[in-house]
Amino acid sequence: MRRLTFNFSILFILIVTVIILVPQHTLEQSYRAKVWVDKGCGSSYCLGEPIRIHFYLSDPSYVKIISIFESGERVVYEGWVTERYGNAGRYYIDTYVAEPTGYRILLLEMYINGALVAWDYCELKVLPEEYILKPPSLRYVEKTYRWVYEGRMYEVKLTINLLDYRYYREKKERIIKEMEKDGVIDIYDHCYYYPRMVVVDRYIKELAFKLYELSPYKYGTGLINFVASFAQSIRYNLTGEIIIIDGVVHMDNPKFPLETLVEGGDCEDKAILASALLKALRYNIALVLFERPDHIMVGVKTSCPYSGWNVKGYCLLETSSYGWKLGSIPDRLKGATCLVCPVKG
Repeated sequence: MRRLTFNFSILFILIVTVIILVPQHTLEQSYRAKVWVDKGCGSSYCLGEPIRIHFYLSDPSYVKIISIFESGERVVYEGWVTERYGNAGRYYIDTYVAEPTGYRILLLEMYINGALVAWDYCELKVLPEEYILKPPSLRYVEKTYRWVYEGRMYEVKLTINLLDYRYYREKKERIIKEMEKDGVIDIYDHCYYYPRMVVVDRYIKELAFKLYELSPYKYGTGLINFVASFAQSIRYNLTGEIIIIDGVVHMDNPKFPLETLVEGGDCEDKAILASALLKALRYNIALVLFERPDHIMVGVKTSCPYSGWNVKGYCLLETSSYGWKLGSIPDRLKGATCLVCPVKG
């Protein structure tokens, strides 16, 4: 262990020295870069364990993220990163911890016009795979959700097995690969695949039952709006998601309901979550896809309130932000063409 630490320290010093020797003008401007991981720098991970690498860039740029260990290095991600969702700086990569075990550094390099302008690093330790299930308490996460509806505060708790969460992440990777096997993805591909992600599993059934018990309304528009208020309160994730599958970069990916309950999500993720909850409560549901502007809403097969918006018998429900009621839609979507994608089963 002493030899490993010594060699690793020498390796790190060499890396920092090389960076410092980059011509000074490349580091003088106000460019900033930062890298960290979901457990925090300095944490331990096991081989095969999911890891989320977060990084911040002050400007659109070409980046490299390099995993450096005693026996060598591996490029985790390399490519252009541009502004997304009005939150230019924040991104993340979902991947799995790979060999070898031991100490390592994640090095982030930011390039503008071919010059290195900023860098950052994060240290972590990789343990053998047999440590991944110890202690058992680390296999579960207790989530508490609080939101306000009609002036009253509500709270619901859910215990999630992280192995189930990992299962859905791996299943999503298979769906993404299938979506992209024919090349360019369009709205019709989304219409086929997104409804398949509206999964009513034991977590959704438990949560739907708890919401029903909490709701001041037990049927109709009142119950639908109450369930929608829960989905609307889930954190809207402005961060651009990057998943690397077989060396291919995939960005802005849809999530299964359980993923959104753990991570938060954007418009399609919250629409998929709300659809699953309403489906668990026996509503007939569709996902309504808008191409311009790019957006997704929930469609509920029910009569709309007076002057409410409906398409092909589905009353529209906005779930991306708080306060929207059944039948009301953002002004930017009024008159926009859409595609109705029923959720089967």
